[in-house]
Amino acid sequence: DHSQDATLNYLVNASNVRPTELKDADIKSMADFIKTMKANPNIVAKNVSIDAWASPEGELSKNENLADDRAKSAKSWIKGELVKAKNDSAKADAFYTLSARGEDWNGFKTAMQASTTVPDKELVLRVLEMYPDLTKREEEIKNMAATYKEIADQILPQLRRSEMKLNYQRIGKTDAQLTEMSRTAP
Repeated sequence: DHSQDATLNYLVNASNVRPTELKDADIKSMADFIKTMKANPNIVAKNVSIDAWASPEGELSKNENLADDRAKSAKSWIKGELVKAKNDSAKADAFYTLSARGEDWNGFKTAMQASTTVPDKELVLRVLEMYPDLTKREEEIKNMAATYKEIADQILPQLRRSEMKLNYQRIGKTDAQLTEMSRTAP
């Protein structure tokens, strides 16, 4: 089994798919793959899984809903592409698995560890360890004014996302196809 992956990013507190986002290389690549898939009988779409997150700033309950809305908007986009490409199995809701993951604190931690530009990086990472309470954790990070601005500009935008995975199967050529190929393209 194989997959084609793409990530939709969102603005803060938003779940709409922006036209500028559709110009990203991974999204264009996904759309192109969907278009060419129909012409290739050896590729069969199995399902689509979508994981969506919110960046960990703002109210927890609002972010839960936001992640859910982002998963739905990603489904709407990819379903539209599949239906346009006449993929009949894509019309069924069972074809899609949506997982709204809420606030992405793990992604935040990973991005912080990888960052080379955030001041007080070690202090922020310590705050993540010290405060299991998410509201308190967010409050403490926001109190580091200069650091928080860098986090808001560099770290948080990449966490507002829906990751789409189109799972498909490559099927070998049939005997008839192989026979035809041996005659036409030896």
